[in-house]
Amino acid sequence: MTEVAADWYDDPENPNLYRYWDGSAWTEHRAPKHAPTSPGGSDDNPVMAGFSLCGSHWKGLVVIGLIGLVVFAIGGGIIAAGVAGALEPSIWQILDRVADPTFNPEINAADQAFIESIRFDISTTVVVSVIVGVLILIFGQVIVLGTAAVYLARAKARSESSLRDAFALALSRLPRWVGVYLLWILGLAVIGGAVAVVAILIGEASVLLVLLAIPALIYTFPFLWLAPQVLLIGRRDEPPFRTTIRKIKSQGWGKVAVPVLLINLTVFGLNIATGIASALPGVGFLFSIASPAAVGILTTAMAIQLWDSIGGAFGEDITGDRSGPSSPPDDKVIV
Repeated sequence: MTEVAADWYDDPENPNLYRYWDGSAWTEHRAPKHAPTSPGGSDDNPVMAGFSLCGSHWKGLVVIGLIGLVVFAIGGGIIAAGVAGALEPSIWQILDRVADPTFNPEINAADQAFIESIRFDISTTVVVSVIVGVLILIFGQVIVLGTAAVYLARAKARSESSLRDAFALALSRLPRWVGVYLLWILGLAVIGGAVAVVAILIGEASVLLVLLAIPALIYTFPFLWLAPQVLLIGRRDEPPFRTTIRKIKSQGWGKVAVPVLLINLTVFGLNIATGIASALPGVGFLFSIASPAAVGILTTAMAIQLWDSIGGAFGEDITGDRSGPSSPPDDKVIV
């Protein structure tokens, strides 16, 4: 009697789930099966499905966005206060002088002298303020996108989601998320540095190197684009990049590359539209503040829909299924 190889199989206890067989026994790890395509076919189109997913849970996403705005305001305020404190004379004196209707440095020597007298003193306090503010901004962006990703993934996998649970899960996944990102950045930096050194060494032939690199970049882009989403919503015990490679290869590169291209073209169009809207008088400022987070969350929703459409597994903490192992049925043993 030979045991079946470790892999994902139909869950004997729930036909709507896959369950992981480790080669000798069922594990606690389960993953939802891809839901059947709706009559409208939106599940085949991650762009439209992403809009639909966000639209169905817009209230929770608005709360996440508002929390992000508060965090961004705090970080931006610390940076602004640090920069303002480095000015001599003070920012209030400068604003008061510039707001004077008679202020005109082009024709008034005293006004020109005032402009030239402005100094920017970079002290330790200023540097610390800027660093702290930037770290808060980065943390805010990570938490907003991470919470939105977990929130939407839980809604996709379980048809319901809790903001409190999503926030807690995003925080618990934060160390792994940041750590893997840093490793990826380091790896890309090493590869980029190696390519630059080779380009310098081969001189004029570097053009040929660039031409050869373009197909490689095109081929690897779907893997590099989708892998960060797997890191956010996938199983913790699986390496996200290798998992993404395995899943894309099993589905076929083109089946994933085309939706990734459509998603990125959509995001590009949205960025252009929001950029134009940001230039509008009055409401433009609101667009410039809210649009980056909104586009980022929408992109995450599209990626979640794409991952689900190719049969990607969500983490057990996202699906909420932590049932204990059971005995394997007879049809999982080859005699």
